[in-house]
Amino acid sequence: MPDAKKLVSYAGLLFIPVALQVTAASAQSADAPPAERVLACPWTPPDAEDIDKPQAQLDAENESKDKPTDDSSTAGDSDSDAGPGIYIPGNGCILIDGSVDAGVEATSVTVKGSRLTPPTKSGMTQWQLADTLNITHYSQTDYGDLITRLGIEGDQSNNISLSSASVTLGRNVIGLETSFFADWQADEFSFRALATTQSPFLVAQVSRPTPNTTLTLSLEDPTFRRVTISGYGSPQFPDLVGRFRYTIGNWQFIANAASHQTTFFDGSPPLWGAGVQAYARYAFANEAQDDKSYVIFQLARAWNAPGYLGINTPTSAFKISLPGALGANDAERADGWNGAAVVSWAWSSKWRSAAFASFTSLTLPDLLGTVSVLSTRGAANLTYTPVENLDLTLEAGLAKVTSTNSGIPSARQWSLSFSMSRTFP
Repeated sequence: MPDAKKLVSYAGLLFIPVALQVTAASAQSADAPPAERVLACPWTPPDAEDIDKPQAQLDAENESKDKPTDDSSTAGDSDSDAGPGIYIPGNGCILIDGSVDAGVEATSVTVKGSRLTPPTKSGMTQWQLADTLNITHYSQTDYGDLITRLGIEGDQSNNISLSSASVTLGRNVIGLETSFFADWQADEFSFRALATTQSPFLVAQVSRPTPNTTLTLSLEDPTFRRVTISGYGSPQFPDLVGRFRYTIGNWQFIANAASHQTTFFDGSPPLWGAGVQAYARYAFANEAQDDKSYVIFQLARAWNAPGYLGINTPTSAFKISLPGALGANDAERADGWNGAAVVSWAWSSKWRSAAFASFTSLTLPDLLGTVSVLSTRGAANLTYTPVENLDLTLEAGLAKVTSTNSGIPSARQWSLSFSMSRTFP
């Protein structure tokens, strides 16, 4: 994990040349007419998730963002169509953004117990904090957009980590980024915002066979999908992930497939596994709702690759926690399903709500043979946005685990949380 002082030093070194170039550009144009001063980025860089969107979807989104502009406005005017960030002539744009998410959560947990775990009942109140800082450099080249991204995350325990560190050129990306086997990520819910992002190292290439489709092939770090803490050998092959996206009207469809190899510390033969996933999203077209009203359905299946079902992943809406005593030779032989249904609805420009229900069904080896674990989770919330980029959210959640595994007790958890999320700029 990167040292906090080193990250601060790196950030400081990055800002020194930026500040010098911006100061020089301002000094050179001090006597020039206002129309010749270029301080704001003249482009709007694409978001990280835009790289594999179909062209028809990108065109529709850009059209909805277009606003009439006054020909007499300059790049520095607040009502111009310039993009965010600072423009450095000849060197592209530097953009800085981030978020602060803070909350308090009260939980009640009832553990029914297992052969290895006694029954318990407990409650607690937790204060939660997560912050992100994203630095992006963007320029346009003959080979397509050149984008360098660096994302830094922290929490209330002063843990600092990299959430992204990648370079994108045209339709190619390399570095730490969100896996291409990741569709719905529960961004509508507080528990997701208050957990650190997990991103594998990957190398990916995107093609657009038609305006409505994209096909992505990605080689990803297999250690990102590990579901327990012991028993692994050195990885031999990266995960191969394929994604197909199709959009038509208000519908989006995504199909994912992945291959995964697990090697073992004890020298056992490597284990090959696979995962597949299907995703559908329908947006209720309403200008006042600003694309915040939609429904999502998702279903996934995995064989000998439970990491593709959100196992032991803090940011997953399908989370099952496997005991650390369960070694890789048993944990990675699990098969299972997961699925989710999500609805988000904007009541007005200031009020919206969301709800989801998900399940994960898992079969895995145990002392007495093959056993099953079923996890169900759900949450509902209400969000108030008094000003732009500030959300206040009240959320209630329920999680239940039904298990016949000796190391995974059946349990039920209720939670109630209040959180604030502020993004900038």
